[in-house]
Amino acid sequence: MMQYREEEIHLHKITYYYRPGKNNSVIVMLHGLFGALSNFEPLITLISEDYEIAMPNLPLYDIDVAQANIEGITTFLEKFLQLPLFTNKNIILLGNSFGGHIALNYQLKSTSPYIKALVLTGSSGLFENFFGSNRPSRKDDFIQKRIEDTFFDPKFATSEVFSQVKQIISNNKTLKRLLSLARSATKTNLQLDLPKINIPVLLIWGCQDKITPVSIGQNFHKNLPNSVLKLIDKAGHAPMIEKPKEFYHHLNEFLLSL
Repeated sequence: MMQYREEEIHLHKITYYYRPGKNNSVIVMLHGLFGALSNFEPLITLISEDYEIAMPNLPLYDIDVAQANIEGITTFLEKFLQLPLFTNKNIILLGNSFGGHIALNYQLKSTSPYIKALVLTGSSGLFENFFGSNRPSRKDDFIQKRIEDTFFDPKFATSEVFSQVKQIISNNKTLKRLLSLARSATKTNLQLDLPKINIPVLLIWGCQDKITPVSIGQNFHKNLPNSVLKLIDKAGHAPMIEKPKEFYHHLNEFLLSL
């Protein structure tokens, strides 16, 4: 059972997962727009206990509407990383989808010497197909199609995931923020800024990703000067859920190389 903490951060009372480690490095995991802390649970069980792990529940749906954008969530991450538990720690930012976009944007704006590496999987920032070819709908068939497009293996498109997404879309407050965040992600294209990121970057992409296709991972690799791209077959937009052992193999190899 994962244990959670609560903190008051940037005017938000947020929940985050924390696991202490044996060395001075902490992996900070950032979920996507429809994501949750549980997205990384299969991966966390595999990661060496040498590494600390911290994973905030990003305030995507309760942040002020004016801050429901890339910059607002980046500011939240900045405040989160100012917690005492991160003092003088080497930080690896690991982001999926929208979370990867936030990690990139933070690194471009940060002057912190403690961000040692980025790990991006299905990251937005160049192109994202959050809603497919249609506007978001509250109809069950739209929600089911969105979930099915996230995964390669249909067994991961569970009724629990369906309920989580339906709850987000069915609430006017959360839907308004979701649309604002998605628009901001589309507008905040980082193509020209990527060459400025010189720290090591690991890109892990699902070969069957329909939301940010493999070509997007290849584009990231081309524009990030110190990056390596690893592909995972039979995995979609969230390979850390579908193929956690293979994901961890690439992650561990990268961490040992730092």
